[in-house]
Amino acid sequence: MFLFLAACLPVCQNGGTCNSPGSCTCTSSWTGATCTTPVCSPTCSNGGTCTSPNTCSCTSSWTGSRCTTPVCSPTCSNGGTCTAPNTCACTSSWQGASCQSAKSCYYGKDKVRLINGNERSIESLKIGDRVWTISSDGKSLIEDEIILMMHNGRNVSTLFYTFKTIDGNELSLTDRHNLPIYDKKENQIKIVRSSLVKREHYLLMNNYKIPIENISLNTKIGFYSPLTLTGYLTVNNISTSVFSDSYKVSSDTVQFVFFPVRIYYRLTRWIYGEKYIPFTEIIDGLHPIAQMYKEYQSFLRFLVRLPEYFFSTLILALILHFLQKFIKQ
Repeated sequence: MFLFLAACLPVCQNGGTCNSPGSCTCTSSWTGATCTTPVCSPTCSNGGTCTSPNTCSCTSSWTGSRCTTPVCSPTCSNGGTCTAPNTCACTSSWQGASCQSAKSCYYGKDKVRLINGNERSIESLKIGDRVWTISSDGKSLIEDEIILMMHNGRNVSTLFYTFKTIDGNELSLTDRHNLPIYDKKENQIKIVRSSLVKREHYLLMNNYKIPIENISLNTKIGFYSPLTLTGYLTVNNISTSVFSDSYKVSSDTVQFVFFPVRIYYRLTRWIYGEKYIPFTEIIDGLHPIAQMYKEYQSFLRFLVRLPEYFFSTLILALILHFLQKFIKQ
């Protein structure tokens, strides 16, 4: 009696069994005529290749066990999320391809005028510096103070809107930074975000409305976000708001919400003297107080809709409670 065995040529690979001439039965990890094609389950996505059982080799734009996680290069910064290849979804405070640029800041090399007549660059401002501010109607100068540096990025490349007036003054702000302008058509002063300012608008100088000669986009190194007592800051002789529209309420409302910070600043300086620094100064990054306001901005927007007396009491108690964690002891 002769025993005939099935023959498979080429032979079955990777543990496959030849069950009839030229036909292999493969294990669950392999497929193909001779069991040489690896199986990935689930399959590799987004152009990935299955190179061995349940092992995907992804393209440069994707990563993860099944190539389902997008790659952003450079990586998303400052809490941004990579949602698609080289596409970052940034938090409310940041913008740019990799969330590297702040939305509501000044260019550090721009100048402010101190009460003593000297000029100082924004990057060199300190808590307690006394500066000139133009009133909200643009008609007078007000003695003001720097009470907090909310956000600094000394070495960060940032996109700025640069406004040049017909007399040669220039001012650079990030796109969501608020700026007081005079709208001649509506015959009124209003505050708009930098990216919405137009050539036909006028900027405010001391008791003077000046036409804009040019608006340009420029990438510069270094952004800063000082907070003043009035909520305004005169930069290169031009009036600006220190706030942005990222809070999704008016600058006047944001100024009101920062009331506890101003009260604490004034109170501690009155008790301990004008050289006392009530808040920790930061060199780089977002100040904890500013971070707290960002995190609770939805709740704060709800509070401002409450009756004024109720809101005033509640917001004071709430903010002072959180400030205890951030105030310099």
